[in-house]
Amino acid sequence: MDNENQDVEVEKTNEEVENQDNAGKVEEDKAAKTVEKLQKRLGKLTGDKHDLEEELANAKAELEAYKLGKKTVKKLSEEDKAKKEKRC
Repeated sequence: MDNENQDVEVEKTNEEVENQDNAGKVEEDKAAKTVEKLQKRLGKLTGDKHDLEEELANAKAELEAYKLGKKTVKKLSEEDKAKKEKRC
C-alpha cells in the first residue's frame, strides 16, 4: 500500500514539475514577444527621429541660404510649388 501511495505522490510531483516547466515556457514566450514588440517600436521611433533630424538640417540649410541672399522669395515659392506637385 505504501508503495502505491508513493507512486501516486511521485506521479503528482512529476505532473507539478511539468506544469511549472510549461508555465515557465509560456512566460518566456510572452517575454520574447514583448521584447520583439518593443524592439519594433524602438526601431520605428529611431527611424522617425533620424528623419526629423534630417528634415531639420535641410530646413536650417535652406534658411541659412535665404539669409545669405542665395535664395529669393520667388525661388522659394517656385520650389514649394514643385514640391506640392511632386506630392500629388
